[in-house]
Amino acid sequence: MKWADVLEKIREGEGKNRKFLKRVEYEDDLGPYLIGMASSGGGEIIIGIDVHSYHLYGTSITQQWVDTLMRTHCYPSFSVSARAIEKDDKHVLYLHIPDGKQTPYFYKKAAYMMVEGIPTASGAYLETDFPFYHSPSNPEGSDSDIPSPETIFLNSKKDSFNENGVVQTALSPRQLQAIDYVEKHHQIQNKIYRKIMGVSHKTAHLELVDLVIRQIFISKGAGRSTRYVLNA
Repeated sequence: MKWADVLEKIREGEGKNRKFLKRVEYEDDLGPYLIGMASSGGGEIIIGIDVHSYHLYGTSITQQWVDTLMRTHCYPSFSVSARAIEKDDKHVLYLHIPDGKQTPYFYKKAAYMMVEGIPTASGAYLETDFPFYHSPSNPEGSDSDIPSPETIFLNSKKDSFNENGVVQTALSPRQLQAIDYVEKHHQIQNKIYRKIMGVSHKTAHLELVDLVIRQIFISKGAGRSTRYVLNA
């Protein structure tokens, strides 16, 4: 990765699997993006540039800082590759996030997924720390005892805890109606959901994303053209 490659990505702009963050000061500025992208096909993050103004801010974030964040707050574990690119006595950090194969992924106990370029939390979360959960007091937490996501993620139509402490609320009547709609019409969009259910754009967005997180729907397209279909 060279500066010329960064310039090319700036020209291409942000997309479903690419995000520019001009500043990262706290873990919460980055963590949801890492988890959201891993849950949504992977992607790349470039820290230290304002893609809209082309202003180079630079960053002090390092691979070690990212590794610590991943080890202490993200589950299941996965590797994020980082590359520092120097320019005018500053450096930007390029992160490559793999397409996760163990969804759902959690950051600080909440599951996230990228929708329209935004990491969005669903109703799935970790209620308690796992014995193997990587934390400052357990930095060497072993992955050997981590159960598969299938044993952690609850049945989407139940509202209860499992033995591992993961909870997921039951589907709402609106979500059940949306599933029936897609079974008949093959897809649904945010604007259709709003019209049928009489809810705001934000509510429709969150409830549709929740169905994606539950692996009932999958999203296709981006922005206003995003549509949701059944996960066959």
